Formats: sequence, structure tokens, C-alpha cells
Amino acid sequence: MKQILMSLSLSILTYNSIAQNNAIQTIDWSIPTQLPVAEGHHKQMGLAGAIAGCHRDVFIVAGGSNFEDALPWEGGKKKYFDDIYFLKKDINGVFTWQEKTLRLPEKKAYAAVVNTSDGIIYVGGENEKGLSDKVVLMQVFDNQINKKISLFPNLPFALTNAAATLVNNQLFVAGGEKIDGISSALLRLDLDNLALGWKILPDIPEKVSHTVFLNHGEKLYLLGGRQKQESGISTLFSACFAFNLVTQTWEKLQDLPYPLSAGTGCVVGENTLAMFGGDKGTTFHQVEKLLVAIQAEQDLEKKQRLIQEKNQLQINHPGFSQEVLLYNITSNQWTSTNNIGFQTPVTTQAVMWDKQIMIPCGEVKAGVRTANILVGKLNP
Repeated sequence: MKQILMSLSLSILTYNSIAQNNAIQTIDWSIPTQLPVAEGHHKQMGLAGAIAGCHRDVFIVAGGSNFEDALPWEGGKKKYFDDIYFLKKDINGVFTWQEKTLRLPEKKAYAAVVNTSDGIIYVGGENEKGLSDKVVLMQVFDNQINKKISLFPNLPFALTNAAATLVNNQLFVAGGEKIDGISSALLRLDLDNLALGWKILPDIPEKVSHTVFLNHGEKLYLLGGRQKQESGISTLFSACFAFNLVTQTWEKLQDLPYPLSAGTGCVVGENTLAMFGGDKGTTFHQVEKLLVAIQAEQDLEKKQRLIQEKNQLQINHPGFSQEVLLYNITSNQWTSTNNIGFQTPVTTQAVMWDKQIMIPCGEVKAGVRTANILVGKLNP
């Protein structure tokens, strides 16, 4: 695919994995490549909820879900996958997909994911069998996934659409959807002492899923998200919180400019966090309300009209936010910047790889996935 490049003139602080400084940079967003068709498949519909990360100079996209045969309103059923895709980058910055046939131990989507020096850890998630409590480490050796994929202690309960971050080899998992509702739990696993198992820390102030969860210094930052209610209508949050690892307490931060869920984010400077895209919930809430009305409606003709109205809403979904929001840790202030300029996916991850922000695949409209690999290049 021909590279599409668009400069945003986005002023942020530089990010460097070895040392950080205060040089101002811009981000150039592009779509330099797309996920290839996996062996055994006849087309690539893109993926939502895929596992993504980097290890040993290889970028990996694995698992995920889509509606391969038909969209939901056409009767399509969500499919889950176990394919693993390997992406390499040469010294000229050219991306190349490596042909591999390895698979995950089981089909998996919507897991919480962190990168470690030892590999990519994915936590929980779901497939056609339901929610998972598994915690798995994937490693790359000689461009191959280690077939002896390590299993860590299981979560205290199964979770999907949770969020995770890593601090000093301590794995933290926040929120997510449980079998019986939404979680407010903050969990910790010491990767240097697995025998201690998972520790439950003070609860998040809100039950939340589909949140952005980052760490910086001695704090964990939880940004936005949503909470499905018994009524069937979800609450989308603009609220942001920080957990102090020293005092083991939560504090309230300045709210996002608007409620957001299912977006991505990363640390982009020594004082700056960034959020990319996300669902503001306008169409999402309209669809939820119609689903509640459809379930309650007894008149078959009226029910069919409501179904058609819901389907049209989903067919004409406008897509998700393309804005980049920056949070200044020192001033406790959010600012909005220029748009990314491309369809910006949700239910995916932002991964920093070689000073580039990788946002692979994801959902771009209701039921619609993308195969695009969105890349943000930090330029001096």
C-alpha cells in the first residue's frame, strides 16, 4: 500500500527510552502498511481487540476478532482468532511482514497487554467460550514465538476489556468486564516473585472498562472509560484518576474535555501523557437505547421498525474521535490538539516502538474493523 503521510504540527515533549529531554517535536501520522491475509484465510477484514507489542526488534499483532462473514446487522457472528503476525522494520524504516504460521495457544481478543524486556504479557480477554483468567507471556527467539509460552498465576477472576501497565517489574491490571458486571479492582502481580500471586489493591473510585491506563514516576494514571449499567445504557467517563504507588491512595485529576472510552494512549514526554481517539458515545448511546427498546417492545411490527432504525444507525456510524489529547502532569491540565487525519481505531493499543507510536488495527465504525497500521512518527 502506498504510504499516506500527513503532518499535524503537534507540539509535545520528546520521548526517548534511554533519556528524556524537553525538545519540542511534531508527530507525522501515516499508514505505511496493512495487516496481511493470514494463512488459511481468504481475506483480511482487520481486527479489534488484538494483542499487540514488540520484543527483540519484532512488532507483533496476534489474536483479535472481527465479523468475517457478515456484519452484525446482517446476521454475522463475531469470530475470534489465534493468528500471529510479525512485522519487521529495516534501517530505512521500511516495514515488512514476515511469513509465519505460528498461533496463540487459544483464540483470544480484548486482553490487557504490556510490553516487558522478557516479552509481551497479555492478561484475560475473551473468545467464543467466554471470559478468560489466563495470564500469558509471549517471547520472540530467532523471529519465532517461543512455543513454550509461559503461563503466570491466573487472575482472581476472569476479565475482558481491562487495562494493564508495568512498573519496576510489577504488573498492574485495572478494571474490566467480569462475568457478573464491571470491575473496580486494581490488581498487582510481582513478576520477580510469582509465588505471591495477585494482590488486590485499593479499589478504583469507579467501576470501569475500556479505559486508558498509563504509568509515570510513582503514579498510575487511569483516563476515561465506561461502565455498563443494569439498564443497558452505559455511563461514559471523562473522569481521570491517579494511584500513588507510595501512599497506595487514589486522587482525582482534571477531567478529560469530554467523556471517552476505548481509546489508546501512551507517555510522550517527561511530563506529558497522550490519548489518541476514543468513542465519545453519541452513536453508542443511541444504539444502546434502541436495543433496550427492542427488547421491551411486544408489537412485532414496531419491534422490526426499531431494529431497522438501529441497523441504520450502525450502518451510518460516523466513526470515532480523531483528536489527540495531551495531559500535562505538572499543571494537571488537558489540552486538545489537531486531528490525526485518518480513521482512528478504538479497542486497540498504542505501543511505542523505536520512537514511533504504533496503533495497529482496531474498530473504526460499529462492527467494522481496519487492517491499517497507524503510525505516529516523533520528529525533532
